[in-house]
Amino acid sequence: MLSSCGPRGGPTRRAVYGTAPSTDAAQDLQPPLERDPAAVELALAATDVGVFEYDARSGRQRFSARCRTIWGLRDDEEPTPERIRELIHPDDRTATDAVAASLRPDGPGEFLVEHRIVRPDGSVRWVETRGRTFFEGTGAQRRAVRSLGTMLDVTERKRAERELAGTIRALQESELRFRTIFEQSNDFIFTADLEQRITSCNPAVAAALGLAPAEIVGRSIGEFIAPEQFERTTAM
Repeated sequence: MLSSCGPRGGPTRRAVYGTAPSTDAAQDLQPPLERDPAAVELALAATDVGVFEYDARSGRQRFSARCRTIWGLRDDEEPTPERIRELIHPDDRTATDAVAASLRPDGPGEFLVEHRIVRPDGSVRWVETRGRTFFEGTGAQRRAVRSLGTMLDVTERKRAERELAGTIRALQESELRFRTIFEQSNDFIFTADLEQRITSCNPAVAAALGLAPAEIVGRSIGEFIAPEQFERTTAM
């Protein structure tokens, strides 16, 4: 996927989102979407994965139907670099840095980025894009020929990750509140296992018994309360 990028006020450069298998076979230079687009669409339909391709020689960029759906593009709308950059969330446009790096002759030649897009209807989606650039030539003559890549809408995964992170934070905050009460309360608080062995006690318990917490943990509750109280406890 090709996208325009560059410093504000400076010259605009073009970056390519894409992957291509590194092979010397002549047929590999023929765009796979052109060789058998129906087969590609059929193979990827069940996975919700979109395919895009950029031919550096012709400057032509193409999106599969799924890519168009992900970005909210009309069937007759060209995925030009300017249009693609326009749809990337303003706070995430640095994602194109990784794409630009993959195009350099001495660069990694591949990338994996996640960023938000703002569809024409205003909805915000998360997109995972991975790609690899195919080069030809060596040394100073090395240049990008084309790229092929995949896209996946990961909005639901991102939402689940946020919800999980929120749940973890809530549990951590709850644990902190409990620990604060446990440590600072003047009431006697302890925990025990099913065998009525003490597993923890707060400072108030230790102070009342005149023992260190380590001397209490692991012992039976029956050692510290009246027999009739212990019987009621074990009967619960």
